[in-house]
Amino acid sequence: MYDCQHKIDHTPTKNYITPAIYLCDEVKAFYYMELLSKIELLEAKRIFASQDFREILDGYFWEAYFDLSHQLEKELRSKGLMKGK
Repeated sequence: MYDCQHKIDHTPTKNYITPAIYLCDEVKAFYYMELLSKIELLEAKRIFASQDFREILDGYFWEAYFDLSHQLEKELRSKGLMKGK
C-alpha cells in the first residue's frame, strides 16, 4: 500500500500520512477490498492479513474486514506463511 500526503496533512511539528485507498471513491474502495479479501494468491493473502492493512480500516470497512484479516493472519502464521512481525 502506498502512502500519500496532502499539503493539509501536516503541521509545523507533525506529518500525517494518508493511505492511498482514502483517495479513491468509496465504491471503488469497496470493490478493491472485497477483491483483495477473496484473491487466493499468497501475496494477496499476506497483504489482506497484514497489520498495515488493518490500520487503514475504518467505519464499514473495519466492521467488514478487520476480523477476517486478523483470522487470516493467524492462519498464515500457524502455517509459517506470514512474513514480518
